[in-house]
Amino acid sequence: FEDLSIYTAFHQNATPSILISAGDGTHTMDFTLPRIRTTTGETPVAGNDQDIMLTLNYQATFDATLGTSFQIARSA
Repeated sequence: FEDLSIYTAFHQNATPSILISAGDGTHTMDFTLPRIRTTTGETPVAGNDQDIMLTLNYQATFDATLGTSFQIARSA
């Protein structure tokens, strides 16, 4: 994660969004899950100076504002 927002949302039972962008330098595809619900998660305890890998399972849910649970945007 870039920050703790999804981790915090997991503990607060909130519904954050996920945006994934992929491109080849000319064309871009944005994949958006506007509202997700984390269903299960595991927070392992690591030692000092070790990376922590957080495993979360999630499910996309319907977003009434966008009228969808999954959106794809293409740009040229």
